[in-house]
Parts: sequence; structure tokens; C-alpha cells
Amino acid sequence: MAVDRRRKAKVQEKKSLYLVFLYGKTADNWRKYLEAKKDAEKAVLVAKVAHYGDVNEKLKSLNVERYLYRQTRILTTI
Repeated sequence: MAVDRRRKAKVQEKKSLYLVFLYGKTADNWRKYLEAKKDAEKAVLVAKVAHYGDVNEKLKSLNVERYLYRQTRILTTI
């Protein structure tokens, strides 16, 4: 959960800095936005790795068939 909150905070920061750049187009605002964008991309990557790590742990458990059935059922209902 902490990874998800950190990801959301970084993405929100990137969005707000982009709006700051749009209202005041300076090189400093652009640099801050680009740094925030890189940080947000890293946070999203960490969140993806954590998510897939959890999925892999669930697949290794004894309830593999039930987990796969549940995921398939969720995907087919969407």
C-alpha cells in the first residue's frame, strides 16, 4: 500500500508541475516538470514490480488453480 500511495503522490506532483509550467513557461518550470516526470516513471515502475511480485507469490502458492480461475473470471466479465 505504501508503494501505491507513493506512486499516486509522484504522479499528482508531476501533473501539478505541468500545470505550473503551462501557466509560466520558463526553463526552470520545465526542468522541475521533467524531474518530476522521471520520478513518477520510477514510482510507477516500482509499483508494477511490487504488483507482479505479489502475483507471482500467489501463483506459487497451493491455490494456483483457484487464483487463475478467479482472474480469468474477472477478465471475462469486464
